[in-house]
Amino acid sequence: MAQIKCPTCDGTGWVEQLDADALDYLRRYPDVAASSFRTNPRAHYDQYGRDEGRTWGSAPTPPVPPGPPPPVGGEIRDFQRMADCDNPVSIYFSSCKVDGKMHFGAYGLQGAYTAKIIRYPHAPVQEFLAESVFDICEFKGSWYCSLEHGGYPDIDRGMVMRWNGSKWVEVFHHPSWILAFHLHVHGDHLYVTGSEWAPMHGGIWRTSNGVNWEQYAASDYTYWDMASGGTDLWTSGAYGGDYGPGCHPAVFRNRDLAWESDEQGAGFLGIATFRGKVYVGQAAPAKVIRINDNKTVVNLPTQGKIPKLIVDDRCNTLYAIGCVADEATRGAEVWKTTDGDKWSLALPPFSVPHLFHAYQDPADGT
Repeated sequence: MAQIKCPTCDGTGWVEQLDADALDYLRRYPDVAASSFRTNPRAHYDQYGRDEGRTWGSAPTPPVPPGPPPPVGGEIRDFQRMADCDNPVSIYFSSCKVDGKMHFGAYGLQGAYTAKIIRYPHAPVQEFLAESVFDICEFKGSWYCSLEHGGYPDIDRGMVMRWNGSKWVEVFHHPSWILAFHLHVHGDHLYVTGSEWAPMHGGIWRTSNGVNWEQYAASDYTYWDMASGGTDLWTSGAYGGDYGPGCHPAVFRNRDLAWESDEQGAGFLGIATFRGKVYVGQAAPAKVIRINDNKTVVNLPTQGKIPKLIVDDRCNTLYAIGCVADEATRGAEVWKTTDGDKWSLALPPFSVPHLFHAYQDPADGT
């Protein structure tokens, strides 16, 4: 047995008997040694450490792969797979820093309606009786997430949850939507898109305080991602569903339908404003269209859809995030442009088939 003094006192306090593995755990993880688990580090490992990727005993601590380097005088040139975040039984639909640490919203592949929020690298934070945690974002110093099929089977509604510092609590569920999709901060409001299904009816709701919600727009269209362009709120969508038979793409400017394509079976998913223009990512077939002149600026024949567009303001670069066919095992791509016209592949095909979401850290640009 080894002795260890309380790490938070001057050496005159209590002394605890710990075995070599426990003492090694405290030395390896100073944050645990400074916590209430200092008297029982094994309890910390069993409750939290294993899920957080920590090790017990003589096994070496696995190195944490470095994140993508921050852009220095130019655009992001590298993407690194964070293998310690891999989850073989789920899909990550969303990501955001919550209380300073990356969190991921997961689809419930472990069983019907077992959506989760995961804290980096792989620690479960909370499980929801929902199909997926579709989006996560920050608004006025608080964090919110959207749920598909929330509360199923008792409620089965699109929901919005807020982080209260210890758990996610419901702040909104729609009276008839079963799906809540993207969250977006525009002006003084937080907006959420969503829809019913069969018959299709969607719209946008918003809140200025996270508590009181009001309907902003509604129609027989699917409303998907949102982007701000000056005082305007732009929303991608489609008639008849997100994409597939009977659908065609549409774009909304504030509450009104701004443009509708006659391309059948397709839908608009990702949307972004860049250099004063509005760009949408289409599904089936995958391409990027500039709405201002209705011009297809890039075709992605190897991809099936473009769920997300993201603007790197630091480097004046627009990225299109791609997905290949559902049955594929690799091949997703990211494309980039600095002027909206000339596009290039940001990285050769990824080792995964789907890239659903993108998040840029406002602190360091990664």
